[in-house]
Amino acid sequence: MNQTLNSYTTDLTEGIRSNQAKVVGITIYRDETREERSGVIYSSNDQGTYILTSARGIKDATRLLVRFDNNAEFEPEIIGVDELTSVALLLTHPEFSADSIRIGNSNLVKQGEYIFSLSARNRGVGSGMAGFGIISSNAQLYHSLEQEEVVREGIFQTFVCDIIATDEMEGGPLFNASGDMIGLLTKQFSSPSINTRQQVVLSTSELQSIVQQLLENGEVTRHYLGVIGRDIESIEVYEKSAYNLALDTTDGVLVTEVLENSPAQAAGLQIGDVIHSINTIPITNLNDLRAGLYEEELEYPLSLSITRQMTQMNVSITND
Repeated sequence: MNQTLNSYTTDLTEGIRSNQAKVVGITIYRDETREERSGVIYSSNDQGTYILTSARGIKDATRLLVRFDNNAEFEPEIIGVDELTSVALLLTHPEFSADSIRIGNSNLVKQGEYIFSLSARNRGVGSGMAGFGIISSNAQLYHSLEQEEVVREGIFQTFVCDIIATDEMEGGPLFNASGDMIGLLTKQFSSPSINTRQQVVLSTSELQSIVQQLLENGEVTRHYLGVIGRDIESIEVYEKSAYNLALDTTDGVLVTEVLENSPAQAAGLQIGDVIHSINTIPITNLNDLRAGLYEEELEYPLSLSITRQMTQMNVSITND
């Protein structure tokens, strides 16, 4: 028996429908060229409506336009740009109410989870591009191979950031099946564990730290350790045994890789070390570690409290 389903609606269908108006078009004019890309309505308050998008070419633009889903266009103010992750925060002043994107917890994404992506509506055809796929890799910490030697004002600009790798990406934002944004496509990140067929987005957990600093300072300050790590709470018992960790350990970040020529390597951090605090800031998971490294008041030398082979010790990180 053959059956045909007409107008069949899935959760993804509803997620795309409810989020399309929250994805905006960004037109970048440079000399005689024009580039179109997508952004998202991040938040709205008494100051205006904030737009998050890729920073590529933003600073060099002779003119910028933000086009909302109703085709209304406004020239935005550039609140701030983070060059390393290519994130730009723009401010617009529409005369209408603009619903902002719902931010999801990217730390909860799982490998194999369904996701979808969206781009702004094309003015010519009246609809945006949508993509569908799965999470290829959970939100993990990677480093940019392109920026290893860049140091600015005494702060290491090599960085470890939180990304999500996926097999599908058509637009700017990436959403989970519930319609919450969990990432944003901003630039090409590189890491030994990402294959060339994967698309990589900056996770919302990383984006929120960046946006906070852009709002407060117009730029982002981040400190650099040079380690890849995993939450202790996510590690199985057999893995704890392999790393010679106490089986009842539940808090901290396990160091799984120490990057070459990094402050962590210079300080003698080793694979298997567990980081518990930075300058008295408790570190219970990767989110704490990332947030701690964005703290402007954090001063060198950084004092790390770690456990190595079940022995507590302190390690000093410098920016020399």
